[in-house]
Amino acid sequence: MAKRWLAKREKSIPVLRRSFIVWTLVIAALVLFFCKPSWFWPGGFGIDKGETVTTERVEKDAKGIPVKTTTKRDDGKTLWDWMSLLGVPLSLAILGYWLQQNQQKRAEVVAKEQREIAADETKEEVLQVYFDRLSALLVDKNLLAIASKVNATETQEAESHPINAATLEERELLDSAVDVIRARTLSILRRFENDPDRKTSVIRFLIDADVVSKLELSLSDADLTGVGLIGADLRDANLNGADFSDASLIRASLIGARLIGADLIRVRLIGADLSNAILVGADLRDSTLIGATLIGAKFTDADLRSAKFGNNPGLSDTDKADMKARGAIFEDSP
Repeated sequence: MAKRWLAKREKSIPVLRRSFIVWTLVIAALVLFFCKPSWFWPGGFGIDKGETVTTERVEKDAKGIPVKTTTKRDDGKTLWDWMSLLGVPLSLAILGYWLQQNQQKRAEVVAKEQREIAADETKEEVLQVYFDRLSALLVDKNLLAIASKVNATETQEAESHPINAATLEERELLDSAVDVIRARTLSILRRFENDPDRKTSVIRFLIDADVVSKLELSLSDADLTGVGLIGADLRDANLNGADFSDASLIRASLIGARLIGADLIRVRLIGADLSNAILVGADLRDSTLIGATLIGAKFTDADLRSAKFGNNPGLSDTDKADMKARGAIFEDSP
């Protein structure tokens, strides 16, 4: 008890000291304001005016005629008067400081907007350069035609037409070109880390130019967070380890796509076709797969916590029971 009392007393001492200092200053300010200590300030500190004292005396001039002399003494202006006089320049100074601060804030806002515009323009230039260089590479090296020859050779379709068989040099050229395209694509996707719209433009370009399908460009480990690929054709695409978190893949074709270890958190796969897709070890937490076709899809070791399913062709009752046990939610279930 004694220790507790001492601790409380030690804590209260600084508070008492501060209170004493504050009240002392308040009392001193009131005394100075309402009193007039002429020994310190001739006109006083209060709101009263300084007194005017008149002194009269009678003296004789050189002719002996009495002359009355009057002397007036003014105690001078009070501190209140001086404060009134200083009020105008002080107000102007405060107003000037306020205007300067506002102007500085506006300048900072404008500078920030200009930086953002400049950064946006830089990103747009980078995107256009990527498109131009990739287009030139595809056209100049005739990569799509070479890819078709390589695919035909591999499927033995060129046996009856040996003139269409791909040469070793063409194969090496194709492999090197695809490696370059992949490196540039991953680089630009990292640069657009917080820009899902431009990342979407990159992937849409690769899909529309048949780079993903015909050149079999691997997008494994790509940063595709937030992309909007509604209705995109990603059949047989290599998407292992890709980060699709918060992406929209509504009605996308992912038939035979490889999504091993892919991050599909909060991805919207409503109505998507995942037939024969491989989602082994994929993270599907909080994703939405209502109406998605899952015929032959493999979800081994996939994280299905809070993943929403419903009306999915290709899922048996056994599959549903297993997926429910792993945290999946079926909206059409009782």
